[in-house]
Amino acid sequence: MARIGRYENPFLTVEWHRPLPSGTRCETFALETPDRGLAHATLYARGGEDTVVCWMHPRADFSRHYAVPALLEAGFAVLCEHSRSLNN
Repeated sequence: MARIGRYENPFLTVEWHRPLPSGTRCETFALETPDRGLAHATLYARGGEDTVVCWMHPRADFSRHYAVPALLEAGFAVLCEHSRSLNN
């Protein structure tokens, strides 16, 4: 198979490849927008965080973004939100 781009497997560049920090809770939910659309999201938290880092991309799924474990270890909660029209 021919290699495309600079990565061996470009799909793996946006996924984490290590376990989440111990004590991490993962909650998924739907967010209703003012015009009654839905956006789905995943919240990662260990408890006691004062700040939430929010990730969203109009055409990509950031629910397993490679920076999530590091942000959790740094003391942040992380919200990974899908756009209302993911991949559209």
